[in-house]
Amino acid sequence: MSLLPVWEEIEKLSPDAATLERCYRLASNRYIKDIGTCNLFIWGKIKTSGAAFYQVCWQLDTLIAASNSPIYPKPDKYALALAFYYCKNTQAFKCCEEVPPWVIQYVTKKPLTEIQSSEKEAENQLLREKNQLKRQAEMLQGCFVLTLWIEDCLRMGFARLREQTYPFWESVASRLNDFKLNGIAARLLPLFYYRNEEDWIPLCTKQFGEIILFCEAFQKWDDFSPENQQDLLIYGGATIKKEAVLSEPAFADEWFVCSISYEKISNDLNARFVWLLGINSKQFAQLISYSWRGEKWENHFEINTSIKGNIHYYPSGFPQRAILQISDDYVSKSSTFPNGYKDWDSFFDSYRIACKQNFLLEEFPGILQHVRVLAEESSYLQDKNNSKIKISPLFKEKWELIAISQNKPISVFGTWNGLYFLPRSYSY
Repeated sequence: MSLLPVWEEIEKLSPDAATLERCYRLASNRYIKDIGTCNLFIWGKIKTSGAAFYQVCWQLDTLIAASNSPIYPKPDKYALALAFYYCKNTQAFKCCEEVPPWVIQYVTKKPLTEIQSSEKEAENQLLREKNQLKRQAEMLQGCFVLTLWIEDCLRMGFARLREQTYPFWESVASRLNDFKLNGIAARLLPLFYYRNEEDWIPLCTKQFGEIILFCEAFQKWDDFSPENQQDLLIYGGATIKKEAVLSEPAFADEWFVCSISYEKISNDLNARFVWLLGINSKQFAQLISYSWRGEKWENHFEINTSIKGNIHYYPSGFPQRAILQISDDYVSKSSTFPNGYKDWDSFFDSYRIACKQNFLLEEFPGILQHVRVLAEESSYLQDKNNSKIKISPLFKEKWELIAISQNKPISVFGTWNGLYFLPRSYSY
């Protein structure tokens, strides 16, 4: 029987709900190693977001937790993860004859007072600001290099650019990574792989135009709102920690699952993209999650179902990407989509407003009602006013969509990327 109290009691030790949620993912033998127990102590090492491990321990009789992670307040997510793992797998902890000296040192060390914790957090905030300023300086330098490279490409001409070999593209991507512009590098490399596609020139022109816009905007950093500054950082390749996102305001709603898609990032890594629509708020949210070597997805979703929960949006001028905290087991099924746009004109009116809020917007979601699929040389979606928009060449289910629609009006959920509309799901 476990020497720790039941997990319901351990939950009360968490400083906040977000810390508690993050500890569950870490409570796995994938992240935990070198675990042991002796004389009412348990200890172990837990993998960080990088390649290092934090040392974590508990004194069971006093329920004092300690670790060498820089996160405050304590117990942090690493200490809670060890406790939760112990509750589930008590027998997995090796019984030892002696308690390691570092465990005694950590547990007997006096905890920080509230004032000391505040001072520590202030120091960490100053360090974060210093690191961001350093990153911005590197990214700005990279923008100058990138602008010159694109100008050289334009002078070369698209015909010759299309003939360039992989080392040509890889060399600039490598330089951009050195300038912390890995987001731009990830946008340039696909241009090499798509070079034989019929619409390569429009795609390349669009990509170059957006990158130049990014470079020009980054040089005028102080002219933008904090939300748009975040858009610039993210477009360039910066990441926002989950902890920071969960500190953003929560939006409670019933969320309709519009579409689910998967992408293979590498042999070991897969990504899942889920688009949600708030039934009451009418706001879209995109959930992006990853599976490493077949690891189970964190939550299960089904198209045309609704779930209740809180959405925390990533900071942005036009928030879309988000984290969902499911509030209960409520699931409602529906055979039809929620109401959407009546025609393409109303869809693009909203798109223009969104672009004003985030001028680097890459995808704009929407549900189009009463559209028909035109089986022409290149398929189009036509609204009731006979306005038509071309379907993305990346859409691989064109003939299935034509067969299902049977020349009848249907509702289609998809995203607009500035050139094409990509259908992601559809309903009568």
